[in-house]
Amino acid sequence: MNWEDNRAEEIKTLTAKGVIPVEYDMENMEDVDDDTMDNARPFLMGKVAAVVNEKKSAKAIVDELVGDAATLLKKGNQMLAKL
Repeated sequence: MNWEDNRAEEIKTLTAKGVIPVEYDMENMEDVDDDTMDNARPFLMGKVAAVVNEKKSAKAIVDELVGDAATLLKKGNQMLAKL
């Protein structure tokens, strides 16, 4: 909440440079071990992470997305009334 309430401009600056704000904080804190850093990341994933249950390559994900979209578009096309 500190980031959102007090450091919004800093978020914009860091993310523009490709830096994740929470990692920036972790790297600049003293006495932070690797486990603490690893445990900070899951909070950044949001609700969608709860439904991910397998690892896939980016190619497999894109192929599945395109295939599903093509199937749904074909089904939608069949539902159109002929004039």
